[in-house]
Amino acid sequence: MYPLLRPLVSPSSILNPPVRVGVYKRKSKHPTPSNLLQRNSPYDTSSAKVGRLNSLLVDLVCKQCLPMSLVESDALRAFVHEPDPRYILPSRKSLSNDLIVVSNTKQDTIKDTLIQSSFHTLTTDMWTSASNDAYMGVTTHWLGPDFTPFNRCLAVKPAPGSHTADFLSAELNSVMDEWGIASDSVHMVTDSGANITKAVSQMPNVKWRPCFAHTLSCA
Repeated sequence: MYPLLRPLVSPSSILNPPVRVGVYKRKSKHPTPSNLLQRNSPYDTSSAKVGRLNSLLVDLVCKQCLPMSLVESDALRAFVHEPDPRYILPSRKSLSNDLIVVSNTKQDTIKDTLIQSSFHTLTTDMWTSASNDAYMGVTTHWLGPDFTPFNRCLAVKPAPGSHTADFLSAELNSVMDEWGIASDSVHMVTDSGANITKAVSQMPNVKWRPCFAHTLSCA
């Protein structure tokens, strides 16, 4: 009689296979000198993160009308260094260059929107700073193809000297040429000063309307 053959694999080993425990090399928690150096060294100025942070800084300066000398503030440098020591604020010159690039890009975008409208309203006025410097501001208002209202500040220009009608009309024509706004599409809204009303009358095809708020204030 043949002897009983022992099974090569027991039923219990199939249902509960043994867990193979491997030997793993534990990673060291101690940073290497190269890692320490990388953590403490500034970001590469050409890195995407620096570009993004600089772009946010430019937006902050533009939207809050902050001076470019802000980046030279020791208090701001300390504030920025605390959350991320690797980010170094750009110099005032670098910030100025970035602002020029952003300004050119924004100007092209606004021009593309402006040309979609056949009519534009321009407003202008003169004002004097605390240091007694005169400036001329020009804004524009228009409707998009879906009647969405838009308004933008086109210029805030130094206005030294006498503010004669000839000077004002020349400055307004310069702003319109810079932004590609045709004179026959413009309705100009200003106060009723003799110099500005005469200036607009010297601009062919530009229609003039008095500012209602200013007229009401003078009544």
